[in-house]
Formats: sequence, C-alpha cells, structure tokens
Amino acid sequence: MRQQLGSTFALSGNSYRAVFTNTCGGTQTATTSAATLTVNKKNLTISGAVANDKTYDTNTLATVNFSGASLNGIVGSDGVSLDPSGYS
Repeated sequence: MRQQLGSTFALSGNSYRAVFTNTCGGTQTATTSAATLTVNKKNLTISGAVANDKTYDTNTLATVNFSGASLNGIVGSDGVSLDPSGYS
C-alpha cells in the first residue's frame, strides 16, 4: 500500500482503489468516475555478474556466472528478482 498526499491507494486483484481523506473536519462527500493508472517501467542494472574464463575457440559464445549478481535501482519494497535462465 502506498500513501501520498493524503490519499491511500490499494491493489485488489487487477483493480486499484483510491480513498481520499477529508482533513478539514467537514462532512463533504465526493464521487468520481473511472480513472486510469499508468505505471511506467523503470530500468534496472545488474551488478556482480562475471564472465567465466574461456579457452579461445574462434566463436563468440561465452557463459556468465550470475551467482553473485544483484539488481540495482529497485524502488522501495518493489518485488523484483533476477532470473538468469536462458542467458549465457
């Protein structure tokens, strides 16, 4: 759950719900129509990945050791992970 500017945003399934708090102490109410939420992608970088030693064999294939690798640039408690399967 993320709180910003007196509003609470909560994820429920594939829907977001916004609850706005009246901080004036009055009894005002408000209704809203549907809104669009855009979540922009954020680039992350990998550190700690190391190219394995390789004997020269005229090709450009190599393997990478991801055992000490980590992701940099994660925001807050975002749940992201590094899956090196399929990479070499």
